[in-house]
Amino acid sequence: MSGGVRGGRDPGQARGEGRRGRDGAPSGEPGHGRDEVSGARDQASGGRARDEPAGGRRREAPVAGEGTGVAAAGLVLLLAVLPAYLTSGRLAPGWAVALLLVVWLVLAGCAAFWFRRRPHRVLALPFAAAAVWFAVLAVGQLVLGWPA
Repeated sequence: MSGGVRGGRDPGQARGEGRRGRDGAPSGEPGHGRDEVSGARDQASGGRARDEPAGGRRREAPVAGEGTGVAAAGLVLLLAVLPAYLTSGRLAPGWAVALLLVVWLVLAGCAAFWFRRRPHRVLALPFAAAAVWFAVLAVGQLVLGWPA
């Protein structure tokens, strides 16, 4: 009997503890992420905690109220551009107006998605919407012969 261990068993196993991995979790149990008690990281998750993304950068949750005024101003300006899109029927055919409304709806969806995540991008959307509207009507008049 080598090392004073009876029957080749580990002393921890004799007490019912089982083997422990590097993170302190029993080897038979999944030890992914952080150990709940000690906060240690294990090899199964590549040495990162459970709440960290694979890229290694931690994403902070948006703070309520931080930048929402900027985003609200962007939404108000985006709504101010909507009448220009709706009244484009005097200058463009119906299919072009429908396409412009789809573009506006996509921009409004982006504004809703970015409202808390990227509020400063929401402020840029009305200017992009106005630029798209102007470009479509200008190209339509010059190239496609729409009425002026």
